[in-house]
Amino acid sequence: MRFGLRTRVAIAFGVLSLVIAAAVSIATYAFASYYLLNQREDAALTRALLDSRAVDASLAAGATPTEALEQIPSVGQSQALVQVSGTWYTAGVTVPPDALPEGLLDLAAAEGGAQQRAEIGGEPYFVVAVQLTDAMYVEVFSLQDLDQTMTIGAWVLAAQTVAAGLIGVLIGRYTVGRLLRPLRRLNRGAQGIASGDLSTRIDETGDRDLDPIAGSFNEMAEAVQSRVQRERRFSA
Repeated sequence: MRFGLRTRVAIAFGVLSLVIAAAVSIATYAFASYYLLNQREDAALTRALLDSRAVDASLAAGATPTEALEQIPSVGQSQALVQVSGTWYTAGVTVPPDALPEGLLDLAAAEGGAQQRAEIGGEPYFVVAVQLTDAMYVEVFSLQDLDQTMTIGAWVLAAQTVAAGLIGVLIGRYTVGRLLRPLRRLNRGAQGIASGDLSTRIDETGDRDLDPIAGSFNEMAEAVQSRVQRERRFSA
C-alpha cells in the first residue's frame, strides 16, 4: 500500500519530531538523574561524616553506643548503625546489619571509610561506612523518594515525546496541505480545460514563487483557446 504525498510528509514530520524529542528527553533525563543523585549523595556523605564524628566523640567521652546514637538527629529517611567490639547497635530497624553490602565494612576498615549504592530489601539506598577510633559507624540513606521522582519524570518525558510526534504529524499535514494548495488549483484549471472550458484561468495571489507558475498556465490556456478559436473560424 502506497500512501499519498500528504500522508508521507506528515509521517516524516512525525518521525523527525519524535526522534528529536526522544533525544532531548533522554539527554534531559540522564543529566537530571546524574545531577540529582550526585547532589543527594554529596549531602548524605557530608552528614554521615559529621554524624560519625559526633558518635566517635560521644564514645570517647564514655557514652554507651545506644546513647551515642541517640544524639544523632533524625532527618529524612536515614538510619545510623555503629559496631562496637563486634556488636551492632542501631537507632532503627529498617536495615538490619546483616543486610549491609558485602565488602563495604572491610573496605572502610582498610581505607578509613567507604561509600556505596546498594539495593536492600528491594529498595535503593546510599550507604556510608566510617572507621572510628574503636568502632565502625554506618549510616544508610534511602533513595526511594528520588527513585520515584525520576520514574515520574521519565513517564512525563515519554508522554511529551509522544505528544511531540503527534504534533509533528499535524504540522506535517498542515504544511503539505498549504504547499499542495497551488497544485490543486492547477489541477482544477487543467480539468476545466480538459472538459472544454477554455476560459479557465488561475488567479494570481501575489506570491512571487507561485505567480510565475500561474502565469505560465494562463498563457498556455490562452494559447490553446486562441488556437481552438482560429481552427473553428477556419473550419467555418
